Amino acid sequence: LPYVPKVARVIRSAALTVVAMPYIDAARAGGYSHLRIIAVHMAPNLAAPWLVLVSAFTAQTILLEASLSFLGIGVKDPTPAWGLMLSSVAAIQSFTSAPWVVLFPGLAISLTVLAFSLLGDALRDALDPKFRA
Repeated sequence: LPYVPKVARVIRSAALTVVAMPYIDAARAGGYSHLRIIAVHMAPNLAAPWLVLVSAFTAQTILLEASLSFLGIGVKDPTPAWGLMLSSVAAIQSFTSAPWVVLFPGLAISLTVLAFSLLGDALRDALDPKFRA
């Protein structure tokens, strides 16, 4: 929910760019309804920036949840969370006797955030018409 204004700002700017394109004027001159112009011409052109933003904000949300859970502000104990796993290990201070207890949740957080970031980059490259040539 906190990312809604950012997404709305980016999508609005992309929509204003699409509305200024000549094919939108041609569709209006052809007598198409507003709903058809939005569904056929605008929505496919706005899907690419929206998908990229969703993947980037998903990675940020995972990091935010893990850090809040690590600090004890996030989800509480019966709910499994990577941040809780890391904080419980930090409380016992068993880094030397069992380092894998810290390693696996940390790797899971890192790899998941990296995967969503790479997914966002791949979607941007695949869906942006500037990169298709």
